Amino acid sequence: MCITLNNIEHVRAYLDNLPTLLDWEETVNNLAARHDNPMAGKLTLSTLQRMTSKASSGTINMSGLLERRIADKMSQEVMTVLGKVVNCKGDAAAKDEVI
Repeated sequence: MCITLNNIEHVRAYLDNLPTLLDWEETVNNLAARHDNPMAGKLTLSTLQRMTSKASSGTINMSGLLERRIADKMSQEVMTVLGKVVNCKGDAAAKDEVI
């Protein structure tokens, strides 16, 4: 799960850089010039920005969900180990297992 969380964060960071990497401004301006329609360029840029914004929000939500699941799993494991430590009543074998 931690690897998945890292991959999701990497994708989110990439999404933030996508407009620069793909040079959206120039691409949209070329599209508008080629079709002699400045409004088409504005609408295209607006759509691209909205899509990346929603994708970024989605990755942030997924990251939060995974963080909660990871924390739940870790807390269960910690409670199990702590339970073994707390419940060891002089049993040397049980203490060695925990350590």
